Amino acid sequence: MPEVHHAYARHLYYGYCDYERARIQLAIARRGSPNNVEAILLAGCIDRRQGNWERAIQEFNEAIIRSPRDPFALLQLSIALYNTRQFQAFEKTYDRVIKILSDQPKLELTKDWVYYLNTGDDSALRARSERLAVSSDDRKVLSWRLICALNHRDWQRADELVRMMNGGEDEGFFAYGHAAVSVGCYSILLARLRGEQADFGEVREQLNQKVLRSAGSAQLLSQLAVVDSFLNSKELARACCEMGGYFFALAGMMRSLFKAASSRKRSWSSDQASTPWRI
Repeated sequence: MPEVHHAYARHLYYGYCDYERARIQLAIARRGSPNNVEAILLAGCIDRRQGNWERAIQEFNEAIIRSPRDPFALLQLSIALYNTRQFQAFEKTYDRVIKILSDQPKLELTKDWVYYLNTGDDSALRARSERLAVSSDDRKVLSWRLICALNHRDWQRADELVRMMNGGEDEGFFAYGHAAVSVGCYSILLARLRGEQADFGEVREQLNQKVLRSAGSAQLLSQLAVVDSFLNSKELARACCEMGGYFFALAGMMRSLFKAASSRKRSWSSDQASTPWRI
């Protein structure tokens, strides 16, 4: 039953990050159902996770050929194109997502954000995010507004947005670290930009506790290093950078070891299957 093998492949991918065993189950599933779009997409996601970007793009395109109006397939292709810096191709693909999901105006903002990251021009992002009616719970749009306010040195507007967010965390945009941090970190940044002195020990300690709970997140260590640099704690900032580099390298080593162990396990299983037991 292809469905069973596909479900097991998803379980291995999402639950255990066991990509090699997931590939085996997926190959069995695709033999029984070669045109299954979800199976093709999962194969692309596995390749993307393992850094096989070109192969992932081919598989996402293959899925889109079979289901050209599948927004999830188009979105996965968009992500791959963005991460390989194929921005024009990303824009064309993402426009198709926007057209299909025309009732979701925030998709336009994501496109504007990518354009800003690519060109440094935040005019479209700034204008659209300010026009969109949002509540204080809409952290992503408020975070985009805050980035634009900081870019334009509009400290008053930035203060307003920090207050609107009313504590909690941002959407991972602080210092482009891709890790959500306390909104108070922006208050530290604002104070540094304006040359003001204030006690931000509580904000710093909140982030430090999050780093400790993360068991060595390189992204969060990077964020903490930025905060320490804003607080003129240069030695602490340097130590966080060194630790972040160490954990980033360690994570890469663990992925390599896990991949090698999976390969050896498959080889051992194959040998056992082909060798009769002797009594």
